[in-house]
Amino acid sequence: IMWQPGEKYVYFPGVPAVLRRTANQAQRAFTIEQYFSVPVRGTDIKPQIRGPWAETEANDFQPSANGFENQFVRVSNPECAAQPVVVSTNGETQTVYQCLIRLAISSTTPSGTVGISLAMDIDGETVSHANSVFWIILPEEGPAMAAAPLSAGKSNTLEIGEDELWNVTDGDRYLAQISLGGNLSLGSGFVSRSLAQLERLFAPGTFAGEEADAVYVVTAAHVFPITYTNNAHNAISPGILSATAGYAYNLRIRNQMIENAADLVARNIESDIAVLRLRKTAYTELLKIYEFADIAQIKGLEIAPAITPGRPYLVLGFPASRNRVLLAKRVGLLNASGYPTEETSNFGPVKKFKLDAPSSLSTPLAEPGMSGGPVLNEAGDVIGIATEKPNAHEMNSLVGIDLTSVANLEVGYIPNDESCALQFNPFDRLLVLRNAAGECNYGKFGSQVLENHPAARPGLTGEWLVQEVLAFDDETGKSGNGYRAINATALMHGTGIIHGTGIINGTAIINGTSIINGTGIINGTGIISGSVEEINRYLRDGFRMNPDSFKNFVPRGVRILSRPANGDERQEMLGKLIVGLKNPGEKDGPFHLVSIRNFVVWLHMHDRLYDSSRFLKFAGN
Repeated sequence: IMWQPGEKYVYFPGVPAVLRRTANQAQRAFTIEQYFSVPVRGTDIKPQIRGPWAETEANDFQPSANGFENQFVRVSNPECAAQPVVVSTNGETQTVYQCLIRLAISSTTPSGTVGISLAMDIDGETVSHANSVFWIILPEEGPAMAAAPLSAGKSNTLEIGEDELWNVTDGDRYLAQISLGGNLSLGSGFVSRSLAQLERLFAPGTFAGEEADAVYVVTAAHVFPITYTNNAHNAISPGILSATAGYAYNLRIRNQMIENAADLVARNIESDIAVLRLRKTAYTELLKIYEFADIAQIKGLEIAPAITPGRPYLVLGFPASRNRVLLAKRVGLLNASGYPTEETSNFGPVKKFKLDAPSSLSTPLAEPGMSGGPVLNEAGDVIGIATEKPNAHEMNSLVGIDLTSVANLEVGYIPNDESCALQFNPFDRLLVLRNAAGECNYGKFGSQVLENHPAARPGLTGEWLVQEVLAFDDETGKSGNGYRAINATALMHGTGIIHGTGIINGTAIINGTSIINGTGIINGTGIISGSVEEINRYLRDGFRMNPDSFKNFVPRGVRILSRPANGDERQEMLGKLIVGLKNPGEKDGPFHLVSIRNFVVWLHMHDRLYDSSRFLKFAGN
């Protein structure tokens, strides 16, 4: 858990802290409180920090008397108690070991997001955990510049009622809810027996030697938070997977929980697709759930051969607002003119699609908790998984990953090594792009704009680090082109869609004499905006949740934090807030609003920025 001693605000995993520009020094202090089941030395814990500052030598972290710091953030060495304490969670007591990490954010820190992950050094491996990732949004405040969005969608007027849903029995049967520890849902996924159509998304040999009785769950990668190194000049690393780290994820299938059921064995961060493999120890419970005698009887869902635009599709998942266990079925239509879609913050080479809800649908087409859930055609086959929700208030739609197109990819994954890397972190909005030799192929991000642009380069050379800067939606006067993840853990392009991970973890949370009342805590629907007051009643000593954590956010611009040094004026852009762009052919037209995806796509078409003042608009800071 993370909290602010000065404000008495508390942030559960999955809930972002928000630090306004007017915060005083006392309000800029944070404490991260972590519990372990075994004794831990402070030197075993590795706080890893990245933020919205240019990654230059002057901004590198340096050792300090009690930790490390740069001009923007000061971090203490972890303080770990030698003696255990007894904590109470949900009426059960456990003996655990406490560690505290303190940090302070300077008033000179630019707008953007500071990401913090705690990892452990275990036998030379850096092991991360989904409940040890936190982030602090420093929003760009004040009115946005007058600018035109790059595109504007229209609401669909389909007349399809929920009572007209076809009966896709296997879709219900093979839907899975994913959780960890004492959390509510991290997200949704679907059971599969074959990964043949998805193998191009992962390095060769990832699934080599898999046994014939293997059972998988396919989901979204952003369900599992991303860790990163503390070295300013190293790219984000996905961290060690749970199969190696030794912890497993729980699965709820057909309303029955299987604890410690599956390991995270593969994750394609850039395309936002991940794979869990069930442990053999879970097979007995799984067979009971399905009332089968043999694992071969579990067929799982299959991926459709193609998408048909203009047809309705069924979205399945477990919304956080429906008490953990009630699945949702929603129908959306794929418009022929909008496929594939550019309305995404996904940088992977896989095509993306957008579904619009019928006008008769009164509930959101996708909600927190449904990320990673399957989108099915009328035959019950999977066309993709739900990952994002457009941030336009007047629209009820979702963006999904097109799994039917994976088999046709020229390049399905990025090696993410010293020569080639592409990783976007939806928590702190950081994109790392590395193309050391100029030969890396990113599949043009699955962008039709790049596919159709004759001058588009195959990839920027060198190493780039770009962060998207968010702003409060209610201070912009309009909805932006941002996106929110519809899963548990991510604040994807900002709208406060926090859910199930922000719940008390059964193995590492506060005891009865500290922040949380010891008699067993938050239940029900997860941490979403409508449950904040209920949760506040459980907090002790005046602690409460920050209402800003649940505000809607939209992109206000981007900062280039690192880029190749070419000895020209482009280095002067490092760290500056870019709030508008235009194409060279539009030099007399208005600037367009900037999101991280449209900026990076623009860079691939116009990366010679010698006359950048004509085509990029900068904020004063």
